[in-house]
Amino acid sequence: MEWFGLSHLLGLAGICLSCLLVARLGRSNSIWCARLDRFLRANLLTYIAIAYAWRWSSLSLATCLPLHLCDFILIGAVYAVSGNRSQRVFECLYLWSWTGSVWALITPDLSHDFPHYRYFEFFWGHGLIFVVLAHLESGQGYRLLAGSWKGATWGLLLWTLLVGALDVTFGWNYGYLLYKPPAGSPLDYFGPWPIYILVANLASVLFFRLICRLRTTPAQP
Repeated sequence: MEWFGLSHLLGLAGICLSCLLVARLGRSNSIWCARLDRFLRANLLTYIAIAYAWRWSSLSLATCLPLHLCDFILIGAVYAVSGNRSQRVFECLYLWSWTGSVWALITPDLSHDFPHYRYFEFFWGHGLIFVVLAHLESGQGYRLLAGSWKGATWGLLLWTLLVGALDVTFGWNYGYLLYKPPAGSPLDYFGPWPIYILVANLASVLFFRLICRLRTTPAQP
C-alpha cells in the first residue's frame, strides 16, 4: 500500500472520526458509557478471533503468535473494557500506542491495499486501540499521571527482552526486533541491528516522559 495514498488517508480518517464519535458518546451519560464498553469488548474479541484465525491458517510460528507489541496492547484493551479498572494498564496502553502503534498507522508495513482483507484487518485492529483510548479517557475518566512513564518503560523493556530473546533463538521477527520492516519505517534512521532497538527504546522513553509532561496538569500550590 502506498503511504499517504487515498486508501491510506481514508483509513486514517475513519479512525479519527470513530475516536471523535466514541469520545462524544462516552461523555454524554453513563448509559452510553456502559454500552460502549460492551460494543468495544465485542469488537475487540471479534477482531482477535478473525485476525488470529487468519494468522494461524499459515501454521507458521514465525507469524501466528501474539508477540507483537500491538498484540499486547489489544489484550490490555480487552481487559480495560471488561469492567476491570487499572491505572497501570491504561498507562501502558496509552503510552505504547502513542509511541508505537501510531507509527504502524503512519508508515504501514502492508503489502495489500484496499479492498483486500489485510487492509481492513490492519486499520480495524490498529484503529480499535485508539478508539478504546478515546473511550477510556472520555467515558471512563482515566488520566495520565506525572509518573505514568515509569511503568510503561519497565513494561516495554520487559517485552523487548522476552520477545527479542525468542526472535534471536528461533529466527523470528516479532516487533521487528531482528530486522527492520522491508517497506521502510522510522527505524531506518536508527542505525543497524541491534543499535536501532536501543535507539528506538530510548526514543520511546523520551516520548513517554514528554507525553506525560504535556498531558498532566501540574499540582497547584
